[in-house]
This record gives sequence, C-alpha cells and structure tokens, in this order.
Amino acid sequence: MISLNSLSFNLIKGKNIIIMIKNNAIFISFIFLYVFLNTALSQELNNVIEEVITESTRLEQPLLKVPSSISIITKEEIEQGRQEINIDEALSVVPGLFIQNRYNFAQDLRISIRGFGSRSSFGIRGIKILVDGIPETLPDGQGQVDSIDISSIKQIEVIRSPSSSIYGNASGGIINFISDDNINSFLSTKFISGDHGFNKKQIKINKSSNKINYSFGIAETNYQGYRQHSQSTNKQFYGKINIELDNNKKLITSFNHTNQPLSKDPGAINISQVATNRKQARDKNILFDSGEELKNNKFGLTFIYPINKYHSIKSNIFNISRDFKNKLPFKNGGSVDLSRSFSGGGLSYTYNSKNNINNRLIIGIDIENQNDNRKRYDNINGVLGNISLNQKEIVKTNAFYIREEFNYNLFDIALGLRNDNISFIVDDYLLLNGNESGKRILNNTSPSISILYNLRNNIVLFSNLSTSFQTPTTTEFSNPSGEGGFNPNLNAQSSKNIELGLRSSSNKINYEIILFKNKSINEILPYEIEQYPGRSFYKNIGKTNREGIELYSKYMINDNFTIISNYTFSNFEFDYFIDDTNDFSGNSIPGFPENIFFTEFLYKNNSFFSSIDFQYVDKIFITNNNAVSTDKYFLSNMRMGFEYKIDNFTISSFFGINNLFNQDYNSNLRINAFGARYYEPAPRRATYLGISVTSSLQ
Repeated sequence: MISLNSLSFNLIKGKNIIIMIKNNAIFISFIFLYVFLNTALSQELNNVIEEVITESTRLEQPLLKVPSSISIITKEEIEQGRQEINIDEALSVVPGLFIQNRYNFAQDLRISIRGFGSRSSFGIRGIKILVDGIPETLPDGQGQVDSIDISSIKQIEVIRSPSSSIYGNASGGIINFISDDNINSFLSTKFISGDHGFNKKQIKINKSSNKINYSFGIAETNYQGYRQHSQSTNKQFYGKINIELDNNKKLITSFNHTNQPLSKDPGAINISQVATNRKQARDKNILFDSGEELKNNKFGLTFIYPINKYHSIKSNIFNISRDFKNKLPFKNGGSVDLSRSFSGGGLSYTYNSKNNINNRLIIGIDIENQNDNRKRYDNINGVLGNISLNQKEIVKTNAFYIREEFNYNLFDIALGLRNDNISFIVDDYLLLNGNESGKRILNNTSPSISILYNLRNNIVLFSNLSTSFQTPTTTEFSNPSGEGGFNPNLNAQSSKNIELGLRSSSNKINYEIILFKNKSINEILPYEIEQYPGRSFYKNIGKTNREGIELYSKYMINDNFTIISNYTFSNFEFDYFIDDTNDFSGNSIPGFPENIFFTEFLYKNNSFFSSIDFQYVDKIFITNNNAVSTDKYFLSNMRMGFEYKIDNFTISSFFGINNLFNQDYNSNLRINAFGARYYEPAPRRATYLGISVTSSLQ
C-alpha cells in the first residue's frame, strides 16, 4: 500500500519497514525515481557497456562486476563548475553517504557511510581513506582529507559496505581518491572567488612523453567564513611522476605538502543563540582562540612488476609527517601540540589465470607504524600555559590478507580474509600522576563472501556478507579523568553486514538498487563532561542495528541532457543500550537522517553547461534519548559555465549559487554536546565565480 504519508517496504527477512515521508515534493520525486527505475529495467539495453575500471577491491575490475555497493565519481563531476571549497561537493550523488562540516576547517569533514563516521568530533572515523592505494587513514582509524587537492583527482571510488577483509581497521566503507595521470601535456591556471571572503588560486602543469608522465600543482585557498571566528588558509603543493620501465613495469612517485597556518573554530551554539544570531561564534571559542594549524608532508612510492601474463607483484612504501597545533575552548590541557610520523608499506602477489573459471588470487601484507609525540598545555585565553601532558603514542599494524575471485557458469564468486594485529603503546614522560604508561593489543580476523549473478550482458544481481571492526583512536582512548594513558573501559567495535543489490551499467542508463542490514556490537559513541566542555570522550554501548535502502540512477536522455538521482532510507537504532540508569534501547542512533533524496538536472554541449540540483534531508536526532532533533530541510544549488577555444588555449568561465533558496540549516551537529551546544549554522545563499585558462604544451 502506498500513500502520501507512508511507503511500505519489505526488507531483509521479511521485516516491514515503514517510511514516513510527509513532504509532498519528496514523495513526488521518489515516485519519479521509482517509475524511472522500472522503465529502465523493462528496456532492451543493448548499447555498449560502460567500461569504468575500479581499483578499490585491490583487483582491478569493471564497475559492473564489483560484488558490493559502489559509486564512481568522474573528474568532470568533481570539477565542472564547482566552488572547490572541499571534496564533498561532488559526493552528493552517492546514496548512503552523508557529509557535514564543509565550512569548519578546524574540524575537517565529517563523512558518514550508513552511519559509520557520524560519531566523529573531528576528522573521519569508520571509513578508510586512500589516495592511489596509499592510506590517509592512520593505523588507529583516524583519517583526514585536508591534504587532498581536488584538482589533482581524476576519479573517486566509494565502497559503501564494510570492507575490513580488504583494508582492515575502520573499513565501515572505503573512499579511494585516484590522482590524475593525464597523458596530455598542458599548463592550467584557475581562479575562483565567492562570498564570505572565499578565493582559490591554482596552477597545474602536466607533461607526457613515451616513458615519463608527470604532474605538478600549487593551490592556495582562503576563506573568511560565514560565522565569526571561522577564517582559514590552506596552501598545497603536490606532484606525481609515472615512469614506464621495460616489460610493462611501472614506478609511481607521489608527494604532497600542505601548510594550513590558520583554521579558526567558531564552535557550536545552542538553539536560542542560533535564533538570535546564527553567524555568532561561541564566546569561549573566541576567548580561548580555538582553532588549529598544521603542516603535512606525504611521500609515496609504488612499484608494479608484472612477472608474466599470469603473475605480478606490487609494492609500495610511504611516509607522512604532520605537525599539528590545536587550541580548545577550555583552560586545563586546552592547547595541543602534536608531532606525528606515519610510515609503512605493502607487498602483494597477484595470480590471474586465463582458464575457464578466470581464477584471480591476491595475497598481501600491510605494515604501518604511527608515532605521535603529544603534549598538552593549559590554554590561558589563547596563550600557551603550563604543560599538563607529555607522552609518546605508538600504534603499529601488521596485517595479512587474501582474496580469491573466480567464475562458475553465470556466477562470479569472491572470498576474502584478513587478519590485523594492532598494538597501542603510550609512554608517559611527565609523570604528573605517577607513571601513566600503558599498552593495549587488539587483534581481529575479518572474513567476507560475495556472489554476483550475470542476469544479462549489462545487468547483475549480487549479494555479500562482509565484516568490519574499528578500534578507538589514540584520541578516543583518552581517560575521562583527564589523566594520561588509556581508557581501560573502551574496546573495539565490530559489525556484520549483509546486502543484496541489482546494478546495470551502460552508455545510456546506470542504476543501482541496494538493500542492506548491519548489526554492530560495542559501538563507540561520544559524550561531553562538565569539566571539559568542547572536548569529547568515548564509551562503548551494547548493540546497534542498521538497515536501509539505497537507490541510484543516472539517465542520459540524449547527448546533452542527463538526470542523476538517488534516495537513501536509513533505519538505524540502538538494539541494546543502557547508559547508567537511562535505557536508550530502541531509540534512533543520532547523527544520520532517516531519509535523503537528491536529484540533479545537467545540460551540456561543446561550449556550455548548466546544472541545478535538489537535496532533501530528513530530521536528524542529536541526542541519544532522541529528545532533540533538527528540522528537515531542502537545499538547492546551481552552476553554469562557458568554454572557449582560441588557438592552443581553452578558456572556461563558470558561476554558481549555493543554497539557492536561502534555506536555514546546520553544516554540522555536535552529538550529545554538553550545555545543548549542538548547532553549527551553515551559510545562507552564497555565490561564486571562476575562470580557468589551459594551454596545450607541445
């Protein structure tokens, strides 16, 4: 039965999920998507299959053949007419993914896939971030994207199901950024300017020959901010060199330098302050000069060695150094000084047979070492005070994995297994409260199995059973007492996921329909205490249950006009959660909306493009007791641009409007924050414009 107020779906094990959609416009949009998918399924799709190759499962394969929910974003979708204020702008097309915090550079993006990552107070949790296969996620599970320049990326791959059997800790999902290796030679400059003091300048050069292809770029981004005390400056230099050796051997070198000397944190405010002045910063954030500054250097080296047509070896090594200073809005221990070295490498062997079952096998190891020198000082109204903590934190990962893929008649079968041994060591140098040194060792084995059935030459049905685990990060291990060492009551969380999917990939129509169910134990959730307002601590809860539906479609009506739509329904609940005397069992997990709908209408020809998109976000619970939630909201953005060619020059100009209809909403929510300071208001309507000039090099 379908009505304007409810849609009934039958999900895993016959359980009925009732979706309450009270907004008529959303209902109409969803019906449009539903009708479109049924039309697509009934068509004879005998045009050429779109051969998009993915790399995120460690074994390269066409998008159509990946036996799990996956989304691919192309370079054109990443850059065309975008403001490029952050990497999330192009990710709205991905179902099951929800991003907050675009406008607070002191906290980094909060990316959540099926609810994994929604607990993060800063940085990215529960999701594995990779750039060309080299991790941006630390051995303890903390990740960031502040050192990734958008203009250097040619493709983003998002796996939305747990994948610890492939990448280990914090693999509730995977986002793999693949950097540009354009074979053309060119020099490009770009300038973008917008409201709230935003401007970005960048220069990129790409040079290609028979054996060597290199790309270098410089970018600087400045943002004064919509709210008080939210200024930011980010400078980056990046490069990539591909060297083709004899017999198809390849050596790839990549490096990046990021200098972010200024990133102020305006903090969260309560609802009455939002109503009074949504641009204001929290008074204590101004008083204590809350914010961060950082320098990040990354170097990676990858060697691909094909032995023959059946056997190959791939290895990589990397080193990331990071100097980080952070001021928090309180006195005791409110200034952080962190010096980090993160290094490691991997070695894998691949066997690719050409027999009747197309057997493919990969066996590999990953070794990673995170070495943090962490100091805390008192924050005396923004001035460095006495030292209160001085400790070295070491996190080491040793992992072994194996993945087997083969065909049987019309079935593709994949089996995966990985074992991770992660050790946490802290050495207390200050000894204020005696020796607070400690050690924790966490070990986990993660299996997975996937089956894909080839319905037709461009339609597949797949199912997979996958697992994930997440250790606490070194920051999340902090004792609520404020002392050094580890919180002895905090443990890793683990989850099991089952999903069923239908996918089609062609030149005309691409779509994906996913049903999933996930159960987790020892879920890690944040909370704040009165002694340290603005600082999060973490605890384990009993059990959680996540189930939902994800729909995606991309329909090219003709060579010029494309419609992209997605819909996500998420039923995320505490299965069992008793916190002191409070029983939250059966409540919704805060931080993720129940319904998200997105659609984009894109027109383009050889010299002009225009796009308008609409996104509906349902209410979001902010507290474990579900007593506080946000209002649902509609966002709309538009962009358009022109392209001119004069001799060897290509000139592109573009213009965009974010939040076209001036909607009030929050760019970030701080879950279970002390003092009801939950809200970080987002900008209202804002415009930007840009121009780029590209010259081909002979």
